[in-house]
Amino acid sequence: MSACPVCDGELRRFLGPLEAPVFCNVLHASAAEARDAPRGTIELAICGRCAMVVNTAFDPGLAAYGGDYENALHFSAVFREYAERIAARLVERHRVRAGRVVEVGCGDGYFLELLCSLGGNAGLGYDPSVPAQSRRTDGGGELRIVPEYYGPLSASGEADLVCARHVLEHIAEPRPFVDTLRAASGGAVLYLEVPDAEFMLREHAFWDVIYEHCNYFCATSLRSLLGGRGYRVIATEHGFGGQYLEAEAAPDGEVAAPDRAEVGELQRLAAGFEAARRAELRAWEERIAAIEGRIVLWGAGSKGVSLAAELPGAAAAIAAAVDINPRKQGRYLPGSGIVVVGPEDLRENPPDRVLAMNANYVEEIRAQLAKLGLEPEVTA
Repeated sequence: MSACPVCDGELRRFLGPLEAPVFCNVLHASAAEARDAPRGTIELAICGRCAMVVNTAFDPGLAAYGGDYENALHFSAVFREYAERIAARLVERHRVRAGRVVEVGCGDGYFLELLCSLGGNAGLGYDPSVPAQSRRTDGGGELRIVPEYYGPLSASGEADLVCARHVLEHIAEPRPFVDTLRAASGGAVLYLEVPDAEFMLREHAFWDVIYEHCNYFCATSLRSLLGGRGYRVIATEHGFGGQYLEAEAAPDGEVAAPDRAEVGELQRLAAGFEAARRAELRAWEERIAAIEGRIVLWGAGSKGVSLAAELPGAAAAIAAAVDINPRKQGRYLPGSGIVVVGPEDLRENPPDRVLAMNANYVEEIRAQLAKLGLEPEVTA
């Protein structure tokens, strides 16, 4: 790729090439299978016009999503509180009651069900990784999930709200995708939620660089994308401890000029990211090597997978990855082959140190360990 997929600006490489598991959210049946998981190449470049960050080596043919893809986060009370707050805000701000809601990439339907329950709405979800479902919800709403990719004919007709949470970063060509959302939804308000590229670059969060994400949005690039497709951005907010970028937009807008100060700051952060990434990796290696006793990771999502896959000797040093999502337990992390266990499994062989893969969950992790009668050191 030679041009920005948002504004056709010039791209300048700042990271890579690196090799990484194609999927962080597809776990495996054995350690051997996990270590042999398919890999893809990552080369990150930043746009000089809108600060869009792109994996220019991304091959869409490698990333086919199916029933073995699992990234549900709502087993955590911390995450549920966040999702419930967003759903309530959308229902109240946009008066979505007794209406129609469409969610693209809805997973098992947790967030869509919140929107239906809070507003008595009818929900239609699309996700190729889950089976077809239809059910009533609290509050008099109803929900239907279609196990398909969202396309031009998917939701033809009027809708009051369209959501795509943590989907856009997986889409190699975001402009046609947003056009499809607008055309197929009858001009509904649009809610998008993506990882925040500025947070990743500023915090040197190397574990957020994953192959599944072909695009990384900051506020300016997301506004440029939406404005260029006829949307007026109502609000952009940073959520979940600054890790996520949230945008609400109405289909009556025009292209907004990029924020030159923000673009310049993102370019500065990108220029130093590769060196910062190497330094962070060295620090993690030294940190783990200095720990005495049994070490476990807490979090078998993209952060845990990336950290374990990047660190030489991680599989030998880290006894297990803990995850409260029961659908991940008993599986193995791609790249490293580390086994995933549930919190209760720690009773049999307690850890001395727990490495929390997301600082947002530290207090929740400590509380869960305390309920098990365990008091290891927990650090993020």
